[in-house]
Amino acid sequence: MSTFRAARPAAGGAADGAALSPSLRYLRTTSTGGVSLLVLGYLDQDANGPIEVWYSSSRAVFRLQNGRVIGLSGTDIEWTNVVVPTLPAWSAIARSGTTLEWTRQRDVMPGYRLGTVDHLTLRRISPPSSSEMVGAIMQEWAWFEEQVRDGSLPVARYAIDLSREPGEAVYGEQCFSSTLCLTWQRWPPRAADTSVSTK
Repeated sequence: MSTFRAARPAAGGAADGAALSPSLRYLRTTSTGGVSLLVLGYLDQDANGPIEVWYSSSRAVFRLQNGRVIGLSGTDIEWTNVVVPTLPAWSAIARSGTTLEWTRQRDVMPGYRLGTVDHLTLRRISPPSSSEMVGAIMQEWAWFEEQVRDGSLPVARYAIDLSREPGEAVYGEQCFSSTLCLTWQRWPPRAADTSVSTK
């Protein structure tokens, strides 16, 4: 299965120790293909918030909005034309203490599965015991779990920095099929502002 290749040749610890350009922004991603660094190409303005468009050296494209991957192309599984409603800010969801229900629509290739609809739930959870996050303390962040109600995709998880209103996603885990799952992390890692409560 092909996955993201590094924005610069690297694997495992080599990716983590790669020299970074101060003029570029990076994402560290993991998948069955190993560890990769992606580079931010541009921001696409949208009513629901900026869409970050990230590129790999193999020209795979990764579209990220409010912490969720809303587009994936150049890989064996592709998501395009993803429609996401206006959702409450992460900080508002954290304060509410309730489970949010929402609906997503997407086109999936291969197979021409157009207009696939997912009914999802989103709730805050305790920091997990393990993840692919590196260089940061998991307990410093607010964690959320997002689940497709029919179980057709594995559960997604997000780590959110609530010290940056309205909440900034610093790490995510998301699956696009039963065989393609990715994690992403803003790179290089940073520590949370412990002077601001994440309760």
